[in-house]
Amino acid sequence: MGKPSSTGKKPQIPRTTGERVLAVIPARGGSRSIIRKNLKPLDGKPLLSYTITEALQAKRLQRVIVSTDDDEIISTSRKYGAEVPFVRPQYLASDNALAIDVVQHAIKTLESKGEEYDIIVMLQPTSPLRVAEDIDTCVNLLISSKATSVISVESVGANHPNRMKLIDSGGRLHDYAREVVENQPRQKLPEIYIRNGAIYATRRDVLMNERSFKGRDSRAYVMPPERSVNIDEEIDFILAEILMRNLDRGEARATNSIQAPWKSWYENGMMEVILPDDWTVSLAEMKGSKAVNDEEIKESILSPIGTPRLAEMVEGKRSICIAVDDLTKPTEASRIIPVLMEELRAGGVEEEGVYFLISTGTHRPLTREDLIKKLGKDIVENFRVYNHNAYQNNKFLGNTRAGTPIYIDAFFLNADFRIGIGTLMPHPYAGFSGGGKIVMPGLAGIDSIDANHRPVNESLQGQIGKVQGNSRREDIDEAAGIARLDFIVNTISTSRGKTAGVFAGHPSKAFVKATEAATRIYSTTVPYGLDVGVFNAFPRDNWFLLSLNALNVWGSRDDDKQVVRQGGTIVIINACSEGVGEHGLVGKGMRHHIRRDKHGTFKGLLEGRRLLFFTPTINQRVIDDHYPKGVLAFQKWEALVEELKKHHPAGTRACVFPCASLQLDEALVREARRELTPTEILSSRK
Repeated sequence: MGKPSSTGKKPQIPRTTGERVLAVIPARGGSRSIIRKNLKPLDGKPLLSYTITEALQAKRLQRVIVSTDDDEIISTSRKYGAEVPFVRPQYLASDNALAIDVVQHAIKTLESKGEEYDIIVMLQPTSPLRVAEDIDTCVNLLISSKATSVISVESVGANHPNRMKLIDSGGRLHDYAREVVENQPRQKLPEIYIRNGAIYATRRDVLMNERSFKGRDSRAYVMPPERSVNIDEEIDFILAEILMRNLDRGEARATNSIQAPWKSWYENGMMEVILPDDWTVSLAEMKGSKAVNDEEIKESILSPIGTPRLAEMVEGKRSICIAVDDLTKPTEASRIIPVLMEELRAGGVEEEGVYFLISTGTHRPLTREDLIKKLGKDIVENFRVYNHNAYQNNKFLGNTRAGTPIYIDAFFLNADFRIGIGTLMPHPYAGFSGGGKIVMPGLAGIDSIDANHRPVNESLQGQIGKVQGNSRREDIDEAAGIARLDFIVNTISTSRGKTAGVFAGHPSKAFVKATEAATRIYSTTVPYGLDVGVFNAFPRDNWFLLSLNALNVWGSRDDDKQVVRQGGTIVIINACSEGVGEHGLVGKGMRHHIRRDKHGTFKGLLEGRRLLFFTPTINQRVIDDHYPKGVLAFQKWEALVEELKKHHPAGTRACVFPCASLQLDEALVREARRELTPTEILSSRK
């Protein structure tokens, strides 16, 4: 982030001063251009919050208040730490109300209570990119210069008045200002500035006696354009959001305020996780990776692992089935499918012979809207697309060595060539999703899925992140081989649910390479012995029944690697955009429905710890269907925090895991590597 700039040398902070400085943030509930503008989310946070956060971090402000007429703005302001000592009267909340009147009202109200200030700083919420240092610099300049005011401005740049025109009633252009030379270079025009609306720092007496934000000796504080965006129209929101995501705003957040991704497939926004100020709060992020572009995706598919190019493999094939996972995974299949279609056409496959099959396992079928999200509108409108059904249209292929009966979707088996597309995510017993899981359980019959899953209910089998020597994974891959999965495209996810890597080719060889990348990208330095662990289910946050995937980052069952201590509290954040969800094994009344604290995978983690859910769409009675008494649901984050404070005092040690269903404990990764034989390690590197 660039340093604030000004027209002159940055003033030194005076050693002593009796100046008391008040910040007034005017934020009425109404808005002409954008409905409820001050509360409209910007990169996952209400617009108003950015101004409050920066004002509270400014060292020169003694007090930060919000002047508003609106109950929701009052609540939001207090949530982010600002004071709301009065309610603005309605006559000052209309479209015609003037800012000077609003600020004068605030001064008079406080002074009537015996509170006096020398300098008033007006900070409008519509300038979300202004930072605390901008505010402090303006106040310092005002004090050191003894001016009447300091107002933030920005250069007009190319929008110079000498280039502006008027249009008369006949449509003719006229110069607005005298242009000496037509279209002369901007560099030769005199530098002109415009108020950007971000900061008005004014002496109290000037505001009250002269009814002015300027006074007779106003100084300028020049801000760079990237921090001068003023939100007036919808397009300003778009620009501000782009800039917000590309600027370093780390210091702009409150100490215990953490951004977590939210609502996979539905909003893909950000949620602010705010924990008590007197706690010690940390953030445990996965190592991560940047998202790949379309050319990188194409290059990976055209250079497959362990197979010839797909175009060569499909020569002479008439029917192609492409199996794709559902919305419980973040797979960007719509970016992968166009490359596959190019290869199929290059191999001589007619489009009539290509169809798609959604690998739902025992999950619900996808709607047309869902399919468009996952596959893209062109595919949905021009190709046959089927949802797998675990209860019908499945053919028996025999048993695995473990005795699992193999029933697989006939649509898949009837194709001449079979392709799978899916994402690797840590999995409680299969090590990772991806690989053969697109077939088993993705395209399997209910009896097959039942037999593969049942051992896990009774005791923990398999392990998160482990695929070598994992009996459940071996059973899955054997079934996929018998079903003849011919080619696979597996992806790795970024922390925001985008594609970080693509591994295509032989189902087992490409999968192994993908697991190596996933292990690196998802690896997280995990603290142990926390008082409170906050686990965000993103990007598996659309169903309540998948909530415990948020504990994937808690992979170890060793006593010395307990993420949350005995007596501590586990908080699971799950947007549950689709509500409870539909799962043919663990849903209420289904074959494997068992209280979660009795399940072999989770009972050790839940024992002796409090469990709280934050999920706006799920009520307490739903929780009671799956968890013991004492497990609580909260639809308001503030209410959950109040519950936490009852059990955890000042000094509580907490950590937020922002995409916990993706994250892997790096200690487990190291252990898994040590367990491999030298031959296996060398083989995995080839």
